[in-house]
Amino acid sequence: MSENKIKFILSLFQGKLEKYSNDDEYKAYLYEKINKAYKIELEKGIEEETFIEMIKKEIPHFIDEYDRLKENVSLISSEQNTMIGTSINFELIDLFKISKGCNNNEEFIMARDSYFKQLSLDPRFQPIEKFIFPGLSDITLYEIRNIEENLVKNVDCITPEWAGKMRACIDITKPLIVDGKINEEIFNFELLDKTANFARQNGMLMRVHNIIWHKDFRPIFENATNEEILMFLNVYTKKINERYGDIIYSVDVLNEIVSDNPDEILRESSWKDKLGDEYYIEVLRIAKKNFGNIPLFYNEYGEERELKRNHILKIINKIKKVEKQEGITLLDGIGIQSHYSNQTSDNDIKRAYMDYAKTGKKLQITEFDVSRPKNEVSDFDYQTNRVFRTVLDCATSCKIQLMNLWGISSKISWLNKEKSTGECLLDENGNITMYSNKLIEAYSNKKKCSKQLNEMIQNQENSDLNKGILK
Repeated sequence: MSENKIKFILSLFQGKLEKYSNDDEYKAYLYEKINKAYKIELEKGIEEETFIEMIKKEIPHFIDEYDRLKENVSLISSEQNTMIGTSINFELIDLFKISKGCNNNEEFIMARDSYFKQLSLDPRFQPIEKFIFPGLSDITLYEIRNIEENLVKNVDCITPEWAGKMRACIDITKPLIVDGKINEEIFNFELLDKTANFARQNGMLMRVHNIIWHKDFRPIFENATNEEILMFLNVYTKKINERYGDIIYSVDVLNEIVSDNPDEILRESSWKDKLGDEYYIEVLRIAKKNFGNIPLFYNEYGEERELKRNHILKIINKIKKVEKQEGITLLDGIGIQSHYSNQTSDNDIKRAYMDYAKTGKKLQITEFDVSRPKNEVSDFDYQTNRVFRTVLDCATSCKIQLMNLWGISSKISWLNKEKSTGECLLDENGNITMYSNKLIEAYSNKKKCSKQLNEMIQNQENSDLNKGILK
């Protein structure tokens, strides 16, 4: 339907539309609703004039739904126990530090290239291309400073990407067992320390990601017994808690354990082969013993697909059954990764969140991003904005207190590929995107505290003025 026709339809409701007259998203929302309805009716052979008469009756419902969305999102903005987070890689943290010693972009580029050359000599990072996201190796001083400023000012918590995985913390060149005990020399937390120290220095918390992942069954476990592997997990989780317990806000104990194969529930993995079909129960027992009151999560993707979601829920229900039988809590919550595209439907997202909410477990959004084809990138993409809005609406309804995005910027993201890109917290230049800004406004505890502080200062100044102190 032409824009002029849509404008004509909307002009009939001018009084109601004035409420959000300066809200570009509101206009885009109504345009999309009318266009979508027209395309559906056009397939049935409807005449345009007949459609106009029909849609007049529906527009008030569209407006009411937008009002509900706005009101729902504003509810969470008044709470103080919410957080916004992002994933971060250790290379970026190193570049933050490097940038501090550079006076201009030329100096930074030389230092940056020298850093990556040195990194490429480390056998852990071979091939080096796997460890540098596209865009990171040619980042500028302006971009790096923008990223750090926006990160420190708005973000409450960070999640290590590669540095938090077991492969980054275990030296596989050394034996697992020495004198019947776990060899303490296999542990190397150098990279995870960088993330933790950055969090401490900037008033942030850290999510541990992750303990068990199908890709992280290390070669040194292959000839180990079940008992030795469980003994390792006990020592490993205990060390992580001792080292980072002061800043850990939650732990992804189980990560992506459900299969993408519709004919099986558990993913085939060496963990399962070694420890049995219910290995995840024993891993949770170990984690609960060593992490104490720190919330433990099962983190998974593909929740928008009904069949996979049902398999995930079967695992959750199995855990709940054991909890009920033994009178204990093994799993505190579910991490909803929320990797979507700008074509993911609202209904698929809503059903996933509603089904998870019914489990009674805490819910966190852990890896949110939205992919879209690069040829569609423009200043504003309605479909991308729609997904951000729907996720925020569902998060509010489900009382989710963490909104964690994956990939700190569109330039430094696993989604930044030849034909596609991903919308994250920041854009290509390290600035907050128009999509994520509403998430920051709703979830950032730093933002709320800063706003409260400014209001307190302003109120105090006004009070002082009234008393004549500053006259």
